[in-house]
Amino acid sequence: MKWLMIIMAVLWTSTVFADGKKLHDSSCMQCHSSLMAPNKANEIYTRTNRKITNLAGLTKRVRSCSLAADADWTSEQRQQVVRYLTDTYYGL
Repeated sequence: MKWLMIIMAVLWTSTVFADGKKLHDSSCMQCHSSLMAPNKANEIYTRTNRKITNLAGLTKRVRSCSLAADADWTSEQRQQVVRYLTDTYYGL
């Protein structure tokens, strides 16, 4: 039973991650490509002078960027994007 719960948690986490990545890529990359070189759009997260340093700041930024991108995301979808960015770039 314990292994089943672990497997279910891993599957849920990978689904949330995949959904967050899809949402991010479809709504965020166009703007990030205009701010950075098109093939370096994700470097916005890894630059030395990045502005996001904590989870609250990341959550706030994702919310404001989703509004600016006119992404019709639910709060759950915004959290999926936050989770994707946290796991991929920020480690918060």
